[in-house]
Amino acid sequence: TVNGGASANYTADAGALTNLAASGTLAVVANPTVENRLIHTDTGYTFGDHEVKIVASPAATITSFKAGVILKRIDAANYLECYVDDNGVNSRTRIDKVVAGVRTNLATANMPARMIAFQPHVIVGMIDGNTITGGVDTPYPNLSVTQSNVATASVTYTLTSAEATTFGLAVQGRAGVSIIGQATGANIDLLTIRPFTYRTALIGTRSANAVNMRG
Repeated sequence: TVNGGASANYTADAGALTNLAASGTLAVVANPTVENRLIHTDTGYTFGDHEVKIVASPAATITSFKAGVILKRIDAANYLECYVDDNGVNSRTRIDKVVAGVRTNLATANMPARMIAFQPHVIVGMIDGNTITGGVDTPYPNLSVTQSNVATASVTYTLTSAEATTFGLAVQGRAGVSIIGQATGANIDLLTIRPFTYRTALIGTRSANAVNMRG
């Protein structure tokens, strides 16, 4: 749940829980131009190496739409974010760091085609050691969208030694989601957080314990 009082699964670092409603999807219902950054706090877990994935759909307005995942959230002013947005010309896949409230873009790539209203996209962020990967793809064939409009892009960034002190291998943080819907009806669906576990006999080989968190 989102705005169910004491039972809420999320804490709002930005925006407000009442700007969204869970009904099949996590949909923007108020203040669509405001950024809502929600941290999944219900389980109490923090993560080191992990992958966070959502399915996000813009509504009627594409320009300035943004949706993404939060990695290694230390507190409301220090976190990593992998997301897609649109600047009015291009839709982009991006990785940002926020340190002491100051946002810095670390990597960006234009998607081959701009996002399409009401079309869902998978947005993934992963941190593995000191390497961050962000990506976007369509989640399944959409017969209403021509193949030429299927937009995919990925970006990768390796933390510097100074950045690794804040966000790297030895650091744990929470995970979450972010959205600036730009129009009511924009939504996030199917949040999945997958922490990586390592076997000592197979150094570098991961088995992912999946924690699926809906709405």
